[in-house]
Amino acid sequence: MAEGNEIGPAEIPKHEDWSKWTIEQAVQAITGDSVDLTKLIDKQWFTFVPEGASNTWDFKEGKGKPDKMPGEMSYHAYGTQYYGVNIDHAAVTTFEDGFDKFMKMGPGLTKGIAGEMDASKLNGLRDKVVELQRFLDDRGAQYRQWAKLLDSNAADFDGKAAAVIQSRMDNYADSLEHWSRQLSYNYGLPLVNGVSEAAAALNSFNYMASAGIDFMEKNKIRDIVQYAIDNRVAEIYNWLNYWGLIRSDPRYYFLDSDTLDGFLEETRNRIMEQSRLWYMASGGTDAGWIEIGEKYYLDWVEWYIPQVMANFRAGDLRQVGTWEKLNKEITAAAQMALFAGDIFTRDAIKTVKEKYEILGRAFHVLDPAQTPPSNQFGPNGLGSGFPNSLFPNGMFDGMFPNGMFDGMFPNGMFDG
Repeated sequence: MAEGNEIGPAEIPKHEDWSKWTIEQAVQAITGDSVDLTKLIDKQWFTFVPEGASNTWDFKEGKGKPDKMPGEMSYHAYGTQYYGVNIDHAAVTTFEDGFDKFMKMGPGLTKGIAGEMDASKLNGLRDKVVELQRFLDDRGAQYRQWAKLLDSNAADFDGKAAAVIQSRMDNYADSLEHWSRQLSYNYGLPLVNGVSEAAAALNSFNYMASAGIDFMEKNKIRDIVQYAIDNRVAEIYNWLNYWGLIRSDPRYYFLDSDTLDGFLEETRNRIMEQSRLWYMASGGTDAGWIEIGEKYYLDWVEWYIPQVMANFRAGDLRQVGTWEKLNKEITAAAQMALFAGDIFTRDAIKTVKEKYEILGRAFHVLDPAQTPPSNQFGPNGLGSGFPNSLFPNGMFDGMFPNGMFDGMFPNGMFDG
């Protein structure tokens, strides 16, 4: 692969002007895996070869004509090459390979599993939040019930072990109920709702992204660069042919041979007759035409061909700027084609961002205001905050990819 033609990941924009996000950038932001197709179309598809615009040889004697003209595409006549251009086929292939790689992400997005993104994790998180809410409610009610069972109005109850335990049970119940309320009303949004809305936004994004990829594949956007190049090549050929510069076409405007012998042999054909009339109009005589007609004919050729070259609609084909303009046209055509895919994800990525931010606020660190007394009683950690089984081992393992919710929980809150 040529240097500069590597397939790389899409760069996630640092702005939130969603109208400028590409589908590849949106997929990169969600999955951590995508392809920068925009970079792959920013190329010099045509490379102008300077020596191709100044290459000459002695056509009269048939000497010095190169076996191969500089440039993959070129035009020459009567000992002069007017332009030479190479096509970056490697860049075309790289774009097509990058496009194919991006298309392979479609099935994963449809399933909700692509790159580092697993949509089932949010659905699983919702279930875990429901489980945690139920656990806090049930265990809080249980501790409250135990506290009531241990309570006594006896005058000598205070100071006894049962009184300490009863107080601790009430304290546990207070903390669990306190956390349960936060899960239900943290920042005005029940956590389970925040998770559900984020999951719905992610599922919608995956659907739209996979639909966009499917659209791009069915509409053969993979072929857009080669198609645009072929169109320009055909346009140039048709332009030259229209003005009679293509030798293999019946409309060829010059002599069938570009040697002096061929010129002398065909002095009275239609082109030479036009040149003769031009010569006569300049004061020449018919008798002197054969001897000096060659000069007038070649002068006419040297005037005519540059006129055709200079008046191509994109500019003079002999100038590098014309080919740079054609390169920009090809890139613009590819950008316009890719834009059709971008439309699918622009609203969806915006919604994901909004819902994730809301979820982040709802998933705020729970306020540990209710703090149980210091360590007392029992090998089961009864007085070390909460029993070891308060948050079952692994309840939240793997629920937060890429540090999505780093720092949102009190230290060790969900440790097993």
